[in-house]
Amino acid sequence: NASKEFMALIDRNGFFEAANEAFCRAVGNRSSEILGRSVFELCGKETFHRKIKEFLDRCFEGAELHEEVWYPASAHGTRCYDVRAYPYVGERGVVSHVVVVSRDITERKRAVEALEESEERFRFLAENTGDAIYRLKYDSMDYDYLGPAIKKLTGYSADEIDAVRFSSLVIRIEMPGEGSVS
Repeated sequence: NASKEFMALIDRNGFFEAANEAFCRAVGNRSSEILGRSVFELCGKETFHRKIKEFLDRCFEGAELHEEVWYPASAHGTRCYDVRAYPYVGERGVVSHVVVVSRDITERKRAVEALEESEERFRFLAENTGDAIYRLKYDSMDYDYLGPAIKKLTGYSADEIDAVRFSSLVIRIEMPGEGSVS
């Protein structure tokens, strides 16, 4: 119960034999409402057959499993969980239970998705502008990204520019009627 990870012990018949407090809070039930109930009852027919049954079957065959899954937790809406399941081998050397340990990774997943969307927008803008867009690594001042307009504006390819330190790059632009500007 000291763990913030959601932990449960499921027997071969698919019934909960143990569940920590974090697990109970995540599913919105007290332990007395979970222990002795089947996974099928708690999760519902569709969710059980679509997501859980094969996972448990494989674990009872001896496989350790890891999966990230979006799951409708009644207490908190749909959340993303990092789920790990381990076969528990009993006295006779047979898998008698499955130990399920999971954690809510919804916020991390959403942050990754937001970052990917942001990178896509940046890439679209950078690839489709006539401006010289580049990104430098702060610690080394090496180029992290060079937009396609760089070649047009400098006459250098991205590989040639990549070999030049930022501080020594001189861009020469011909201005109509004004000569050149450095």
